Amino acid sequence: MNLTFAVTKILRDEFLIYYNTTCSIAAKEFLIYNFTMKKILLLSLFIIGINVIGFTQFVCTYDSANQVITNTIFKQEVARKRLLPEIIRKREQVQQQRLQHRTSTCIYDISEVQINPQDGGANSSYTQTVRDW
Repeated sequence: MNLTFAVTKILRDEFLIYYNTTCSIAAKEFLIYNFTMKKILLLSLFIIGINVIGFTQFVCTYDSANQVITNTIFKQEVARKRLLPEIIRKREQVQQQRLQHRTSTCIYDISEVQINPQDGGANSSYTQTVRDW
């Protein structure tokens, strides 16, 4: 705001010099009009300049935040690619363990199932033996 005050003071001093040295009323009215228009123009340019600076700062802030997000995603992607073989190996290991567990607990020796024919098999007793692989 000090810049606006300084510009206004310079314009006012310039205006007073021209106003005091001019004799005709028409010239004085033109000076008043010219000074007012210059002041409005400079103030509006100053306000627009502040808005442009603010917008530029916003764009720079947005751009730097976007860059941080991009860098983070890139670092995560690099870490994932670096760890990908280990992740695949562990996943295959877990799947192999599950498969071994499933095959070892689901295969029964059917020859040892005993069905009681008197009650239609309702109270049948059977033994489950897991085959040793």
